[in-house]
Amino acid sequence: MNYQEFAAALCTSEGWPASQPNTDALVTVFAVEDSQATWNPEDTEEPEPGATNYNPQGVKDYPGLQTGEKGFHDTIHNGNYPQLVTLFKLGDSAERILSCTEWDTWAGSDITTLYGEVLKQVQADRAGYYSRHIAGSPETPTPPTPQPTPGPAPAEKRFDVKLRFLRHGDTGPDVQHLQQFLRIREADPNLSDDGHFGPATEQALRSFQRYHHLEDDGVFGPDVMEALWETTGPDKAPGTEQPRIEEAGKAQAADAAPIPSSESGTASPAPTEQAASGQGASDNTQASSDPTDGPSEEVQP
Repeated sequence: MNYQEFAAALCTSEGWPASQPNTDALVTVFAVEDSQATWNPEDTEEPEPGATNYNPQGVKDYPGLQTGEKGFHDTIHNGNYPQLVTLFKLGDSAERILSCTEWDTWAGSDITTLYGEVLKQVQADRAGYYSRHIAGSPETPTPPTPQPTPGPAPAEKRFDVKLRFLRHGDTGPDVQHLQQFLRIREADPNLSDDGHFGPATEQALRSFQRYHHLEDDGVFGPDVMEALWETTGPDKAPGTEQPRIEEAGKAQAADAAPIPSSESGTASPAPTEQAASGQGASDNTQASSDPTDGPSEEVQP
């Protein structure tokens, strides 16, 4: 088994898209680790059944593919890497995945700069890096495999939310994905992805809309989706030109006129300082008492 095949196996076992950005990101991690630990090119240390020590630092040799997948799963879901899991679920940008600072915890050092340099080498020579052998797998030559389909380019296809309107009162996986996007784009870094479109989600969405000079109606549609894909990723360094969205939203909200409420038609105040203070909230406990605006509308192509 080679690097590309093992990366695809990890994506499949996790339920992530086996996109080229995800493959490039994982192959880059394998290449930087350059490990000979069996079925463990990412050098995880989970003590799975049948595992033995590869080195004194605790990196494991795993007895087979399924155990190697389990070691990766238990590592990335140990509570230290929530943002990485979200980025792999989206699968849209290897650069964004590898610039996430949670990799420093994974590697135990400042590793993201090195990942960025090696990623360029991987992208320039995918055939060479993809075909590298996974220690422990059979040594028989692997027939050439086609490269994965490049990650979709159009924003409406890259976003893992169906092209439909979402508003206060909606629930389900589409709302959950929207909440994940709002969180990593820093509209509310603490927003819960509970799948309930309640007051906290509406407030985060309105802040995002104001920041990007969109109508702040608290409704997700094509204009918001396009803006989500044009925003800078979650790991933009402090001190650069783009402020955090929730703080910009706070500043803009100070002079904003009252926003009509979609439920009663009466004026409701602009978003409070909750988002600006970083105190995100779950919509789950409030969704049951909030009336919905009716069924979601499909966007006409």
